[in-house]
Amino acid sequence: LDRFQIEDFGEHLHHKVSESIIEFVCTSREPLLQNDLLEAESFNESASILELGLCSVMCVPLIFEGELLGVIYVGSRRPTHTFQQLDLKTLCIFSAQAATLLKHHLNQESLIHDNKKLKGALEDYKYGSMIGHSQIMRTVFERIDRLSPSDINLLVMGESGTGKELIAREVHRRSKRKDQPFIAINCGALPSTLIESELFGYQKGAFTGAVSDKPGSLSSAQGGTLFLDEIGELPLVLQVKLLRVLEERTFTPLGSRESIPLDIRLICATNKDLQEAVDSGSFRLDLYYRINSFELTLPPLRERGEDIILLAKFLLERASNHYERDLKPISLEAQRGIRRYSWPGNIRELENRIAQAVILADGSEITLQDLNLSKELLNDQILSLKEAQERFSQEYVQHVLSLNQGNRTQAARDLGVDPRTVFRYLEKISDV
Repeated sequence: LDRFQIEDFGEHLHHKVSESIIEFVCTSREPLLQNDLLEAESFNESASILELGLCSVMCVPLIFEGELLGVIYVGSRRPTHTFQQLDLKTLCIFSAQAATLLKHHLNQESLIHDNKKLKGALEDYKYGSMIGHSQIMRTVFERIDRLSPSDINLLVMGESGTGKELIAREVHRRSKRKDQPFIAINCGALPSTLIESELFGYQKGAFTGAVSDKPGSLSSAQGGTLFLDEIGELPLVLQVKLLRVLEERTFTPLGSRESIPLDIRLICATNKDLQEAVDSGSFRLDLYYRINSFELTLPPLRERGEDIILLAKFLLERASNHYERDLKPISLEAQRGIRRYSWPGNIRELENRIAQAVILADGSEITLQDLNLSKELLNDQILSLKEAQERFSQEYVQHVLSLNQGNRTQAARDLGVDPRTVFRYLEKISDV
């Protein structure tokens, strides 16, 4: 027995085995038992058989899930030691087990190689706790480098799950306030009745149930960074109070008469179009300008190119370690599906699907089914020219809208069309 690349068997093994028999089995993918080789019509003119003086040969393909991995070849030159059907049946049973073991070994070798490449790539493409090599993310990282040293208020825009808090933490980590606290509040996760006490803190007796003093997030963030996530969910009455804090650089805990000087850097984030919220009256214009000294937009995952596969492999290794499961490669078919899927939930959705696949996958690879992605993603649909133009127009309108943070009026100006045209495309998209 020997191991070899099928396409190179003639170069390496022409003195040991019959090339014609191996070629026949590789082509047919069927097991072969052949006695009286010199009289067999298919092989009696084979130079390798004549040279080796073979009397009996068994050759069985090693196939795993439809993939030909190699063959097992056994030959005899003794006329008194010919192989029988029982021998072939035994070899076929062995080959099925051997193919599974061989595929597992090849996967492990591939994973070791991929992990080395991945770790090297992560070192090159890692930016703090974030990963990215696409041009659009390199631009984001360059802006963080420029913004971090200053105390300028920052508004981070982006769809849900794109990593806005990671951006805020990275800005803090690279700022002069890095050794001071980073305090995060999700304005959309707290009831409106609790946000004020959470933000400003309170003194004992300020209200029923206030049995002791409690510092708020403004106090806890002193000297450091306060991150207000989902700022668009902040009630109007609290928007007024936050605006006063930012203008006067002081705050007063509930139940207190003493104003406390404030020394923080403010970073806000939202997945809403705040300009549209201003137009509708649900967000104050003066507060919008106060928190938006600089706006940083995070791209959705679907616009990040090969970053998607890099992130998927990173999350796969992390989930495999966390759940104490064997690390499995992502199949080529699954990688194509990952690239083509739109990822409405962005990195958070990718992380959840990867974790699910790690727990549920029972094959040797992570497949589309393990990721709960449809095979229809791989279909190259042919459309009429009119349908293709319409689809491109819809996608391009969405793209320009995202560049303008959902501001339809500005998107219409950039596209050189009437705003009603933008609304028409949005209606079509919502209908789909």
